[in-house]
Amino acid sequence: MFGEDSPEFSLRIFGDIGMHGDSKSDHSKANFSFGSLDFVISGSMGERLTFFSESLIEGEHADAIFFDQERAWVAWNEGDSFYLQLGMDNSVISRWNRLYNHGRWLETTITRPFLATFEDQGGVLPMHFQGLEIGGLLAPAAGDLEWVAIIANGRGADIEDRQRVHDDNTSKSFSTSLTFTPSSMEALTFGAAALTDIIPADLNSAVRNGSISEQIYDAYFTWLGEQLEWIGEYAWVIHHDGVSGSNFSHRLIYLQMAMPLDDWTPYTRFDLKVMDQNDPYFVPVDQDLDQWQQLLGVRHELTASSAIKLEIGFGHGQDRDAGGAVSSDDFISAALQISWTF
Repeated sequence: MFGEDSPEFSLRIFGDIGMHGDSKSDHSKANFSFGSLDFVISGSMGERLTFFSESLIEGEHADAIFFDQERAWVAWNEGDSFYLQLGMDNSVISRWNRLYNHGRWLETTITRPFLATFEDQGGVLPMHFQGLEIGGLLAPAAGDLEWVAIIANGRGADIEDRQRVHDDNTSKSFSTSLTFTPSSMEALTFGAAALTDIIPADLNSAVRNGSISEQIYDAYFTWLGEQLEWIGEYAWVIHHDGVSGSNFSHRLIYLQMAMPLDDWTPYTRFDLKVMDQNDPYFVPVDQDLDQWQQLLGVRHELTASSAIKLEIGFGHGQDRDAGGAVSSDDFISAALQISWTF
């Protein structure tokens, strides 16, 4: 019936469960928790048309489990040199975010860096978009150069509003990235990304009755060697509040090192957030507060498609009480996770 253009598809499922706890007052108990089930479907029709879907079931908050459609897009490609894609996908504003989806088995660690934390879990950067993406891969003699350009719905008035089915204002978000892998050092990849957006006013907030202009700049590198893996990233977020005329500057950075040793991979990561307080977009979710953390962990491959991870962390962070006063304190954390895919 379909002839040479018969549709083909594949299904991959990721899952994770575990336990976690930290010394912060609201989460001082150890918790066993359902993590997530991630269903990834990819398909093609002919040589040039590709379809993709990622649907997630995950636990959130006290005792709630949610279903969410994380990604869904269709793409047309002319080989590796050019593609055009329409739909929902992961933002290029974070190399970590483009490398890994919600399948926790893919990540060496249990937790994501502050810089790459999802919007609905307290993240600062936009990790998703709904829009049009174009890109391609150039292969000069010096190495592979990947380019991406995106026009999309921007952020919502609420930081958790991804605007998947509407856009609250007439402006659109624009982002672009360049990534280079030298032919002489194939383990090394580095690049940069940038985004500009106008965040709409929040009519339900007295301090958010005007728009906020946003610029984000990101730089990153990875070294994926046989005996040593590095990934590092730096992001600079600039907000201009149209109501007060104030400017806010935020910086996030992480550096992670892992050492694969057969079935064992010890790792460590340093995370840092340096934030300007009272940014009206971040204040409602207390994301305008400074924090740093040092992680130490180990991952063990149980089988070729399952792993157990143990992770401890210590750090220092700011907190805001009900009256708005900001204080800071040390904290420690621990987590255990079993993740798999099939």
